[in-house]
Amino acid sequence: MKGGVNRYDRPCPDWCTADHQDPDAAWMCVSEQAMVSRDGLRRAASSASWHVFEDRPQVAAMLWGKSLLFGVAYATSDYEAENLASFVECAAEASKGDLRQLAARIRESAAIAFPETEAEAS
Repeated sequence: MKGGVNRYDRPCPDWCTADHQDPDAAWMCVSEQAMVSRDGLRRAASSASWHVFEDRPQVAAMLWGKSLLFGVAYATSDYEAENLASFVECAAEASKGDLRQLAARIRESAAIAFPETEAEAS
């Protein structure tokens, strides 16, 4: 909300569209979503947001699959946002098989980088 403040009295950026006076509105600052639709269904979207407890805004890119799968990737800097946009452009040229293999490799890399702890396992 231009010129407004969020519920924690932090000034909203110019792009914020949230009405923080509405008790049902988002607590975070959000921009309008740029939507991509096909056949009447939402397929992709991107928006800027600034969560209440974060020190800087982020960009979210979202994709919806045919089987109700949903994926989101975040960027917290202009450099990361440009890398994310480039990644999506490259993915547009990749085959479905290549993308599925990449998804599997990402999950494998995540298991290595972020191993489950004993507390999480129980």
